[in-house]
Amino acid sequence: MLRISVIMRSYNNAGVIEETLTALFAQRLRNFELINVDSGSTDGTVGIIKKFNSTLIQIPPSEYKPGRVLNRAIEKSQGDWLVFLNSDATPVGTRWLEALIAPLGHSKVAATFGCQRPRKDARPGVRRDYQRAFGNGNHPEWKRYFFSLANSAIRRDLWEVHPFSEALQFSEDVEWAFRARKAHLCVEYVPEACVVHSHNYTVPETWRRFVGEGEADAKIFPWSAWRGSFLRYALLPYFADVIRDMAFSLSLGTVRGMVESPIYRAAEKYGRYWGFRKGKRQCPSPC
Repeated sequence: MLRISVIMRSYNNAGVIEETLTALFAQRLRNFELINVDSGSTDGTVGIIKKFNSTLIQIPPSEYKPGRVLNRAIEKSQGDWLVFLNSDATPVGTRWLEALIAPLGHSKVAATFGCQRPRKDARPGVRRDYQRAFGNGNHPEWKRYFFSLANSAIRRDLWEVHPFSEALQFSEDVEWAFRARKAHLCVEYVPEACVVHSHNYTVPETWRRFVGEGEADAKIFPWSAWRGSFLRYALLPYFADVIRDMAFSLSLGTVRGMVESPIYRAAEKYGRYWGFRKGKRQCPSPC
């Protein structure tokens, strides 16, 4: 029987991690081990983790580097199939785990990722982003770019050949999936494997996150002069998202998204471009 390891990372998630762990251990499929890496939580998260059957690894926040943390956690695991679940991503239903790993039985499938539903308090812009990202799977850039480790699974034999990059501070999951796709392997979307997961980042938090993602973009993907230009990479997507946000807010009957959209989208798009230019200076060609 194939062994399953669930890898979870946590940091000050006391408000949601018990809900997530309870849902995890309520799965019909129970033959898994849980490896939890906590990065210096101070809010009671560690005490909640200790209520459940898991291997707990504690590191100081200063040592947190996503790829390094993931690789070390996997090294301590025994699973043939590696499942990744964010500590604030709560599985929906008792068949989540079964659905998520099912496609891994096919030799051409390197990884799977499941649906994510925004939480009830999610801002309108966040709700639209999740609807677009985790809808019917027809996003035009999906087949080349999209992947989310928050609710996902990969094959250990492929990780052994291609571990997570330890050079990136963001998008280590996207980089891993991009390499798998370049090797002509499949990354399957499993809408039945759904979790509840979203963040209402502040404008400064949004800026910092997208600067990091832009820097990673520059290092992961090949870029033509047009695709990497300010017009194509930032300005046109900005106006497109603001217009879509306005229409989405109208459909919800709220003005909140209309007011917030120009500010948040500016933080996203210009922040991402700022990070992209920084990344290109550090690494003129894909790393």
